[in-house]
Amino acid sequence: MESDIKRTRSLIKHLVIALLSVAAMGIVNAKTSMTYTELYNKLPLSESEFTSLQSEFDLKSSEHATMMELLSSYNSLHKRRMSCRAVDNTLTVKQMDALSIDKTHYVTVLFYVDSVNKSRCERAAYEHFLRLLAVNLVVQKEPKSVELINSMNTLSSRLYGDFREFKAEFNLLPEQVRETALNADYLNKNFNLFATLDSVMK
Repeated sequence: MESDIKRTRSLIKHLVIALLSVAAMGIVNAKTSMTYTELYNKLPLSESEFTSLQSEFDLKSSEHATMMELLSSYNSLHKRRMSCRAVDNTLTVKQMDALSIDKTHYVTVLFYVDSVNKSRCERAAYEHFLRLLAVNLVVQKEPKSVELINSMNTLSSRLYGDFREFKAEFNLLPEQVRETALNADYLNKNFNLFATLDSVMK
């Protein structure tokens, strides 16, 4: 039980860090003559803000144009991630009981299947972002631009680092538990993780 509590705290810690890093990029009032870093820190932008900021860059420059495409794709990815989290579907005690697995495994199972669901939900937006990231790594020459690209890559990929940890924890569970969880249709549909934890861990 003690090891399970430690595992739960570790999993929650990683999610909190990820959520705080996302929150740190909240929208603030727009201003003119922004550096790339200032623009990045504003993400996600509203459509009107983004259109306004685009006009401030010299889009005749291929470096600026490709950077704006990358920023736009990251903006879209961030919005998609928020949309993937903003779901009303909450798993019930009855559904979890139907799995016939020990309640001490619930946290590990739920964190893992949730990360799989969220990854699937954002996949198209994330893959589009990665393609533009690769293009910018080739095109951009200015050190500040390269630094920004690397920062975006690190931040956008952080959730997948958490996913690997969740998967490693999940793979330590008994085979029957893993198979049961992976074969449950309702676990493979996007759900609200924290609302579900509140519901089933009482």
